[in-house]
Amino acid sequence: MNSISKKIVLLALALMLAGCRTFNTFSTESRPLDHQVIVDGKTDDWRGDLFVAEGERIELGFLNDRENLYICLLTTDNFVRAQILTQGLTVWFDPKGKTDKVFGIKFPVGLPPGERKMPLGDNPEGPDLENLPKVPMTEMEIIRSEKEPVQKLNVAEAQGIEVKVVPSSGLIVYELKIPLVKTEQHPIAVGVEPGKTVGIGFETPKFDLSQMPRRRGGIPGGGRPPMGGGAGQEGMGGYGRGFQLPEGLKMWAIVSLAQGQSGRQPELLFLSH
Repeated sequence: MNSISKKIVLLALALMLAGCRTFNTFSTESRPLDHQVIVDGKTDDWRGDLFVAEGERIELGFLNDRENLYICLLTTDNFVRAQILTQGLTVWFDPKGKTDKVFGIKFPVGLPPGERKMPLGDNPEGPDLENLPKVPMTEMEIIRSEKEPVQKLNVAEAQGIEVKVVPSSGLIVYELKIPLVKTEQHPIAVGVEPGKTVGIGFETPKFDLSQMPRRRGGIPGGGRPPMGGGAGQEGMGGYGRGFQLPEGLKMWAIVSLAQGQSGRQPELLFLSH
């Protein structure tokens, strides 16, 4: 490979990496559990325990006692809601308190690949979730590594794990309860004791552009956007000038677990983006 070819390859690689969103990473605290939390996809149990994740369009909350970790995520953003429902949401855990994908729980699993279309409709403010196909909520996937096959579990049969996603008008709420320490009764657990630090990641795949539906006013005949046009130009999927298809959710929270005693309000420290 000559020097010119190498420069072209390096430039292409740089442009590709520049277009990929890196994980937003921040640290926070899990508050001690001093009241009952019912995993029902409602926020009644989380009043005063949620904070806005810096650089994201979501709210998060973490609670724990000596046995279980509770997680709540909610968003009113139409695109994030559509990503969770159509593409699925994976919550990753790193018991060493870093950002390695040691194992993950995917729920909801999303729509079948052939149905994962961005439900844009004719609403200029975001996806049309009213006409979204019914998303299955009975199965979860346990992801341990790229080398191991995904383990599929019925949500009702997962030992010690409770998870619920409830989409409603203008809002989606995700709740998860998972054991902290692995036991014979709870083979799937975070793998960390109270008072320690755990990395918790949240990830949704980005939308597949090949599945983008076309709107009225788009380029007839499925033609390419004009030279220089991209996701932000008229013609990308026919959606309209100024529209940018968002990247998938990519976020890590480095969470200091409580030891079961009353504590202060959670603090959020932005590390990197």
